[in-house]
Amino acid sequence: MIWKTHGNEIVAGTIGGFSWLLAQATTALPPVFDKLVENGILAVLVAFLVWNSWQREQRQSARIDQLENRHPELLERTVVCVDKSTDACEKLTCAVDRMDKTLKELIGNK
Repeated sequence: MIWKTHGNEIVAGTIGGFSWLLAQATTALPPVFDKLVENGILAVLVAFLVWNSWQREQRQSARIDQLENRHPELLERTVVCVDKSTDACEKLTCAVDRMDKTLKELIGNK
């Protein structure tokens, strides 16, 4: 019930108290925080971008693992199709080389 009647005062007091405690603690902070205060928003921005990239990488890795574990037969069929395509390309390359050699021989005999 107190929250409904004095909500703004409680929030303002909490923020003010936290600010006062933070101001008192800044004298005893480690050197990392000194650099953070010195570089300000730039350090916060870089830290956020690194954290965000790391989170995105974790989600992508989880999705890849899920797809690989969920559809192993699809992955196996894909590998078989790639192998067959590679074999077909090699055979076609050999056939084209033979045709080229034969054409050169026929043209050279005329």
